[in-house]
Amino acid sequence: MGGFLGGLAVAALVAALPGCALLLALGVRRPLLFLGLAVPASVAVASWTGNIASLVGLPFGWVSLGGVTLGLLAIAAVLEVRRQTLRGMRLRVPVRRRSGHLLVAAVSALLAATTVLRTTRTWWSGLGGSLNTVPQEHDMVMHVLITAFVARSGHGATWELAPVDLLNGGPSGFYPAGFHVLAAVTAQVLGGDVVAGVNAMTVVMVALAGAAGIAALAAAAARRAGLGRSSAILAAAVAITVAAGLYRPVYQLVHDGGVLANVVAFCLLPGVLAGLLALRRVDWPAVLAVGAAAAGLVTVHPSAIASLGVTILGWWLGEAFVLRERSGFLRRVSAVAIAAVVAVVLSVPTLLGALAVSARTAGFPVDTPNIGGPRALGLVFGFPYSGFIDPTESMWQVGPLVLLAVGVATLLVARRGGGPLGAFLIWSAFSFGRLVDPTSPAVGVVAGFFYNAWNRVTSHLSVLAPVIIALGVVVIANSVASWLRRRTAVPTLAAATAIVILVSIVYIAVPARHYAATSTEAVSTRYARPDFDRVGPDDDRAIDFLASVVQPGQRVMNSANDGSTYLYVYRGIPVVNIGTLGLDNQPYTYELLADFDLLYQRPDIGRLVRQLGIKWVYVDDNAPTIGSSYSPGNWLKESSFTTAPGLRHLDTTPGLTRVFRSGSVSVYAVNPPA
Repeated sequence: MGGFLGGLAVAALVAALPGCALLLALGVRRPLLFLGLAVPASVAVASWTGNIASLVGLPFGWVSLGGVTLGLLAIAAVLEVRRQTLRGMRLRVPVRRRSGHLLVAAVSALLAATTVLRTTRTWWSGLGGSLNTVPQEHDMVMHVLITAFVARSGHGATWELAPVDLLNGGPSGFYPAGFHVLAAVTAQVLGGDVVAGVNAMTVVMVALAGAAGIAALAAAAARRAGLGRSSAILAAAVAITVAAGLYRPVYQLVHDGGVLANVVAFCLLPGVLAGLLALRRVDWPAVLAVGAAAAGLVTVHPSAIASLGVTILGWWLGEAFVLRERSGFLRRVSAVAIAAVVAVVLSVPTLLGALAVSARTAGFPVDTPNIGGPRALGLVFGFPYSGFIDPTESMWQVGPLVLLAVGVATLLVARRGGGPLGAFLIWSAFSFGRLVDPTSPAVGVVAGFFYNAWNRVTSHLSVLAPVIIALGVVVIANSVASWLRRRTAVPTLAAATAIVILVSIVYIAVPARHYAATSTEAVSTRYARPDFDRVGPDDDRAIDFLASVVQPGQRVMNSANDGSTYLYVYRGIPVVNIGTLGLDNQPYTYELLADFDLLYQRPDIGRLVRQLGIKWVYVDDNAPTIGSSYSPGNWLKESSFTTAPGLRHLDTTPGLTRVFRSGSVSVYAVNPPA
């Protein structure tokens, strides 16, 4: 456990310290902004450190990121000294906080810490107690490989992070890698252990950054709804408690594909939303900080453009119906608009890359059929597990459903919380419309940002629901406490706090306990106790063998759908394919997957083998099955894919000699045609 927690400590520092340094250098002092913006701002700092390092010819890594962080802290210190000097040496009376408020903060912090520890335990169990447990899901192939490339090569610029050729680092396609640059720095600090770096940063993003973001959003929503500071703190604690138990987005996307970049974006989204909502006027330090954090979020996953835009639009529409919440609207819009411009400017490298692949992203096939209205309503509002862990859609998270219904009713009666209600409504419309009319152009515009995947679109409801629930619980607690105060001597704040804590404890002890068990199962069946093995002991033996025979300049032909990419992750040995179905911008990758066994029959294939210096082939006869209905160039006519067609009959292929076998994994030496 010590090594596990040590790795998380390193990842937490890498994830938070650069962003905190930037906020301090900008002159930000509001705790809510630090809570919500520190981690996405760190992504922005790391990304631009990588970009600038590439332009000036320096390597990216812990040294360069650490140097930039120290530089920002030095700027912050100088500006703080200057600020204090300009103020003079006047003796200021410290602001006195009411003891009740401090007690609320302490109790809420304890509740939040308990939830964070529970989430951490979920991942500790799912990872089998080790950060070195290899992830087995499909998308994790690319996530781990890109992290390894950054950590090994020192290339950290946005335009360098998806190299087709691992031997020379180019040419490079586009892949959203805001998470990966932080994970790569973590891996370097952990002694070059890439898997540990990825896993540690994943846990930090989910357990710590996700909790901080949802707390910031709930607190910002509470203040916008006219609740006091103590009520806002209580709402933050309730939101963390509820969000930690929801299966979507984190656990479903981890379990059903390993969609890590989008998982991290959903974890950071609430914090950036909180920053945008906290902009009451054009306060330049806050505006610049929010813009930088928004850019960091977009760098993690460009779909955040839609997540932020649609949510803010729905939030403003909801607030338009509540008098107390729409005051100062024009000043807020001006501040948000300036922050958006800052975000766009800082996101230019990512946006250019995303635009280049936008047609492919939006062109993914619809993943759900046309579903009738009643069933669609249940899927949208019933918090079903669904997906691979619940293919019959028989498992539901009833606790959040009940609390959400109570929260919505409470806010409507109290005429508060129009913002989160409006945002929830607009995402409900998109989620429902995506099921009942999948081909609707209006829905498709938004769904296209998310690969037309319904589970990603509807995940926004799980981001907003904890906020609505938290506001509802706190409003009810305040009302009950006021009623008690009129009849007893119990202080209102103490009674409200006790009610909130009681509700939270009951929630943790009853429904959340079962939710945690399912979440642990979702993680463990993709890590410690996987339902399938993409990377296993046979792969480890093959990697050890190839490490002893591969010479500099040689490449290994492979299919990235098996454990072969870990040749590069563990040993730095370049493989031909980094994408499981090949890459759009490099047709030779999938041409070799299709017809490598014809290297003596087709001169063009033989020429590719010679040009690439392919001297070895790595193949697993028992690779996991993945969907292949949308392969690059539509080269694969089959709807599913395991072992590449061009790697299936190598024992009878001229010019190949099998030199190693362990279980289903084989290695062949290649003697290409002259």
